[in-house]
Amino acid sequence: MRSVKIITFHAVPNYGGVLQAYALSKTISELGFDVEIIDFRPSGRNGADLDGEDGIAFMGFVEKCLPLTPKVFASRDELDHLRADVFLSGSDQIWNFDKRKVHENASTYFLDFGQDSAKRVSYAASTGGTKIPREQLETVRKALSRFDHISVREPGSIENIRDATDKPVKVDLDPTFLINISLYSLSKKVHYSLRL
Repeated sequence: MRSVKIITFHAVPNYGGVLQAYALSKTISELGFDVEIIDFRPSGRNGADLDGEDGIAFMGFVEKCLPLTPKVFASRDELDHLRADVFLSGSDQIWNFDKRKVHENASTYFLDFGQDSAKRVSYAASTGGTKIPREQLETVRKALSRFDHISVREPGSIENIRDATDKPVKVDLDPTFLINISLYSLSKKVHYSLRL
């Protein structure tokens, strides 16, 4: 079975962030791939994003329902040994340079790691309305040159990465719309039970 490793924002106390990771991994799995979400947490396993009661409940859902890599990765250098047939960047605002995590880890979210033979794709990646900062442009240009397919979540994101690639860029649906609504009822029950 071919393997896909996804990098996204998955360990956040935010319904949209967690559910897009859930929906994307579920959809790819149902297409017949072996899927893992790279458990990349630059602030570490217990980063500030996950403090408090809500953070604990979200992390319970993340660890129970998402197909995470067994290892938590805190830096880009730790990702170099990863192997997959496909590395996938998306969805959510993983190309939004207004986010500190993206600004400090741009090469990671643009898939500048892993073996050269792997395919590299994005699915519905969002820039969140931000352009690539001039000092990051060469890093992003080099990374996108290795991509086999690029898709973003909104037409504005095409404009925001235009200076970094001459490859075709497609607009795709947010992955939360790709799965059956009944799966959200199940995930809601799991999240609720984790808060009790």
